[in-house]
Amino acid sequence: MGLRISIHDVAREAKVSPATVSRILNGRGSFSEPTRKRVLIAARQLGYRVGAAEQRTSQDFRGTVGLLVPSLGNPFNGELTEGVHTQALALNYHVLAVSTGYDRRYQLDVMDDLYVQGIQGFLIASSAALDERALDEIEAKEYPVVILTKESSRKNISCVLNNDFRGALLATNHLLELGHTHIAAIMMSAHLGPLDRIRGYREAMRDAGLESHMRVVELEVETIQGGREAAQELIRADESLSGLVAFNDLVAVGVLQACDILKKDVPGDISIVGYDGTLLSEVTNPPLTTISQPIAEIGQAGMSLLYNLINGQVSVAQKVIMEPSLKIQGSTAKRRVFTL
Repeated sequence: MGLRISIHDVAREAKVSPATVSRILNGRGSFSEPTRKRVLIAARQLGYRVGAAEQRTSQDFRGTVGLLVPSLGNPFNGELTEGVHTQALALNYHVLAVSTGYDRRYQLDVMDDLYVQGIQGFLIASSAALDERALDEIEAKEYPVVILTKESSRKNISCVLNNDFRGALLATNHLLELGHTHIAAIMMSAHLGPLDRIRGYREAMRDAGLESHMRVVELEVETIQGGREAAQELIRADESLSGLVAFNDLVAVGVLQACDILKKDVPGDISIVGYDGTLLSEVTNPPLTTISQPIAEIGQAGMSLLYNLINGQVSVAQKVIMEPSLKIQGSTAKRRVFTL
């Protein structure tokens, strides 16, 4: 039995991308007649067997898109998936969610495998696996792609994100307004997470004349354990620390655990601001003050953008920025002032 001919073989023979081959065989998108004929001839000469996805007509085809997230353990990704799913149903699409585990190579391989199987496009929320090298490869593949929660540095790739700079400003300024001056931040490393959150924290501290009090610990993975260990490090290093901005609600849970271990009262001794506004912020003790993102709306907008890309309704990349809000709860309070 000979080797099975793949869509990549056809692409090489026709001197086009696998994405172009798939679109032509699916009857999607507009291509010049010479390109279309070159692909069809290459497929016939190589004996490429068109799969079930390509045999369906545009009238009865119910499409499927891939949603790539870094972890299924963060409630943020669950809420984002719900938003994508809601809009996908309205557009008569299925959603296949895949956890990529912050692995750039795995993420790219998954995209290749799924596209060959008929997945029509991708929503990528795994920002930690979107370094410049990964973006180069994604751009070269020409797959329909929308990045969620992180700004795209590529003019050809659309994105939907929260205004993280403003969100971090809101978080830090809230603590400043409560009288806190020694405020630290636990963030994702700049090469992994949204850089604007670090920028927002730093700008608020500089504007308040507190640049010398800035303390930032950068995490490689957003976990409760990471938040707990980073908070312990910060609290032990600075007895004056009374305010802390966490990268997200998941990390903030770890901060709460650190305060409990070190016998620090929240918010009496240390005020904590989370980020995302997920269900986690409601079930902690005390409930977390947090920066609330429109998570479901980000997912819905991303799905709508991807739908338009897949169906050739947009020709240029788009950027959609949504605004966060401050949700004040029990984890923040005015700074205690001790007098003799």
